Amino acid sequence: MSDDIGTFDQARTRLMAMATEVCADDSCPILPVIEECVDQALWSRWSNPVRTYVPLLAFREVQECIRRGHCPDLATGAIE
Repeated sequence: MSDDIGTFDQARTRLMAMATEVCADDSCPILPVIEECVDQALWSRWSNPVRTYVPLLAFREVQECIRRGHCPDLATGAIE
């Protein structure tokens, strides 16, 4: 990760690329909702003043969602 993350869209683009690389095949259980998982993971951390780490932390959350086969509930943020 470099420190060139200035906007939410830049972070989202980077995280989507990493997430779709990990969740690339049809057997990935969260593939249909990967965008929502990425957005939730980013928004939950976007207020962090050190934006350099936001994509990494969000990616770790998305990886955990892929491993579990569930994304956080968008209403509560809790893992289903």
